[in-house]
Amino acid sequence: MNKYNRLVLYVLTFAIIQGCASNSYEIAELRHGWKTNYVLFVSGDRRLMVHDPISAIFGKSRVSTQHIHVKKLSQKLSAQEIIVTSSEGEVTGLSGYVYIDNKKASIELTQYGKPYLFNGQYRVTIVDNKN
Repeated sequence: MNKYNRLVLYVLTFAIIQGCASNSYEIAELRHGWKTNYVLFVSGDRRLMVHDPISAIFGKSRVSTQHIHVKKLSQKLSAQEIIVTSSEGEVTGLSGYVYIDNKKASIELTQYGKPYLFNGQYRVTIVDNKN
């Protein structure tokens, strides 16, 4: 194995071990929805992209946001009762539940059997976007 192949192997192994995203934000925004009655904006740092080894080496990151669309608040909703979207489109393969009210949100989902990247507890900020 030459030095270049070994370096690539080390970088890819490091990127896979570290993961690609983290839930590094504690506040989520609740807004009036466009697909359903409400939409919760949750964000996290997206880092160490496998297709971009330079970001893995230098620790670069960007903010990734997903939108959880719900019809009602203050109820435990299953993954089948919500729609999750991102800038790439609708997020599929989810199971579990979310709970959202005017003060807090709890996200406990799995995506294709692995923990959903935005799981956790959030404080909810209500944003009036009707105007």
